Amino acid sequence: MMIAQVLPEHLGDYWPIFDAPIRHIESRSDGLWTLPGIVRRVLAGEWQLWLAADDLDAKAIAATRLHIVDSGAKWCEILFCTGTDREQWQAGIKTIEEWARAEGCTRLQSCARLGWARVLPGYRVTHAFIEKDLA
Repeated sequence: MMIAQVLPEHLGDYWPIFDAPIRHIESRSDGLWTLPGIVRRVLAGEWQLWLAADDLDAKAIAATRLHIVDSGAKWCEILFCTGTDREQWQAGIKTIEEWARAEGCTRLQSCARLGWARVLPGYRVTHAFIEKDLA
């Protein structure tokens, strides 16, 4: 299973693979992310798009971003991840971890379903993201 970052200049080459999963992310984000917004951030280099594939059969996509926290430390955040056959690609998180480390990050974090903490070795639940609609 290949896990690789798709550089912004190659997004168009891979768009047939990304289109449906990104639309899925958009539909499940409850208005947080839109297809044009995701594409704009990836093309601007603000976000990194990752692909897990086996012989051009896409199994998963993920997006990350790097940011500097108030202490001056650099962190990598997995913004979203969606796919099928998780057992085939979940170990690929190590590819993202290694990339983030090479970029100078001291932490990788994600707001994800609690089940991810059970299947990813070394990850722990430190907070829960909860929300309430006020409208």
